[in-house]
Amino acid sequence: MIKLTLDSVKNLKHKLNAFLNKLLLKRKHQSIDLTLKHHNIYVLPSKFGLIFLCFTFLIFLLGSNYQNNLILLTAYLLISIFTIGILQSYFNLINTQISFIGVEDGIEKTGYLLTFSVMNQNKTYSFVAESGNNITLVDTISSDKKLVELQIEGLKRGKHSIDRIKMVSRYPYGLMTVWSYAIFPKHVYIYPTPLPILSHNMTFFGEGEEQLKDFKHGNDEFFAMREHEIGESLSRVSWKHYAKTGELLVKEFSEYNSGDYIFNLEDIPGDFETKLSHLSYLVNQAFHDELHYGLVLPNKSIPASQGLSHLKNCLRALSEA
Repeated sequence: MIKLTLDSVKNLKHKLNAFLNKLLLKRKHQSIDLTLKHHNIYVLPSKFGLIFLCFTFLIFLLGSNYQNNLILLTAYLLISIFTIGILQSYFNLINTQISFIGVEDGIEKTGYLLTFSVMNQNKTYSFVAESGNNITLVDTISSDKKLVELQIEGLKRGKHSIDRIKMVSRYPYGLMTVWSYAIFPKHVYIYPTPLPILSHNMTFFGEGEEQLKDFKHGNDEFFAMREHEIGESLSRVSWKHYAKTGELLVKEFSEYNSGDYIFNLEDIPGDFETKLSHLSYLVNQAFHDELHYGLVLPNKSIPASQGLSHLKNCLRALSEA
């Protein structure tokens, strides 16, 4: 019974958030360049502010019961401080300009990096920019644009809308919570986390003909990682992987030095997600080795090419596979 109740509360909260996002927040907060005004700034007492109000009310009751003007004066003074706090908190954020700068695709482990700028002709004192559990503190800003970077984690592979950013300030006394949202109408891709593969087959397109074969060991082009064998030379050990995992992995090379390298999902061992992680590693390695490579997936095929844009196309195809 308790479980059903908790599920109902979660579903209700999810529906409420969806309603707010669709009807209220997107209309007021969705923009590449957003300026905070009275219609998109929200002000409520913080927990400390509520305690402060209760304490002030008790003092007022005490002064009224005993008809003590000094106690009543103290209550009025506290109410004045609270009112000034409301105004100062509101004017601290008003006219703050928030502009989208860029977003970098990421992987499942680290998430993506969002960059935006903030500025205000009047000084704005510290506030927090947060998205879910990802938080960054923004110090005092002025008329000079200040770049803010927010690393957003906890996403699965795929194409995602950029999470809404919440700006929260409790300046100056912590009595009020003033907040607003920024919703940038952009998308970002989360790639499968690269996972080294010990051995694999590859379709190799030579000049003038195409054939499917296993790689032969050679000394020219890198194509895979395998476990180090006792007594083997340490010259090909990937020390970068050893530093990360503590495992001795040896780089293997192929005899091929020309032609196109086609990575096929069906040639990779493991379950579907593992295959995608292996392919993510292989296309990254092929990019760094400046190979001419392509990709074959169940829902998409990418012809062989090279360069940064080609790498992004391959990784984005893997994220949506």
